[in-house]
Amino acid sequence: MTQIKDLVVKSLKKGFLTQGFAFRRKKLEVFYDNFTSCRRNSKGEVYDSFTNCRKNLQKKLENFMRKLLLLFVCLVLSSCASVHAVYTPYRAYTEEGIASWYGDKFHGRRTSSGEIYNMYAHTAAHKTLPLGTTVKVKNLNNQKQTVVRINDRGPFVEGRIIDLSYSAAKDIDMVSTGTAPVRVTVLYPIEVYKAMEKELFTVQVGSFSSYTYALLLKRKIDKHFPYVYLKKFFDGQNVYWRVRVGKYNDRGSADICSAKLKQLGFPTFITASD
Repeated sequence: MTQIKDLVVKSLKKGFLTQGFAFRRKKLEVFYDNFTSCRRNSKGEVYDSFTNCRKNLQKKLENFMRKLLLLFVCLVLSSCASVHAVYTPYRAYTEEGIASWYGDKFHGRRTSSGEIYNMYAHTAAHKTLPLGTTVKVKNLNNQKQTVVRINDRGPFVEGRIIDLSYSAAKDIDMVSTGTAPVRVTVLYPIEVYKAMEKELFTVQVGSFSSYTYALLLKRKIDKHFPYVYLKKFFDGQNVYWRVRVGKYNDRGSADICSAKLKQLGFPTFITASD
């Protein structure tokens, strides 16, 4: 190494490197010391500046790669957790029972959603599904099916789960029979379950066009339940007073209330409190 240094210095003296490069001997020696020579530190240990720089760079690179790997693992775990939280609870919603339909008698009247009922549109009434829910209805007798949007509440008849518009009933060939066994399937279950988490359930005991009769029934039930109320509904032609009991955050609590009312001899229907 010393011979190489002396050779470079001699070359400078002879002028081999002076053409176009005004290097001085001192600068070349500093350059040489920093990158090619082995020097001793204050402890007398041999110190190679180039090797030490390379080691420091390698350590920094290793630390950077560790942090990058840790960040990647955290992102993967967080994404997996979010997918699990969002999608796992929302199973497909299906329901089987009897469907009916309603036509010209209610055509032009206001529904529970505030929309005007159109018997030629593909809509339906359901007691608990959030208003605006889209469902597929399949006639189990002939396998015909149709798609409707829930915009009303009902049917308030024992054993029936959905009330179809005239056009929807025509699609599955049940106009002449009036009723048919069906399977109801929610098409967008994630959005529906999210809406149902915020929804309140209530138990409806009766609906009257007379306020007096509705009030009499309310007073009977008041003896057994702490929260009984009247819900006014106007369909565009007539006013109805619905007698309802309680507001519950979950369907199970509403089922318990309904069972107690039935034991007392009251007919009940669980519906959304909207």
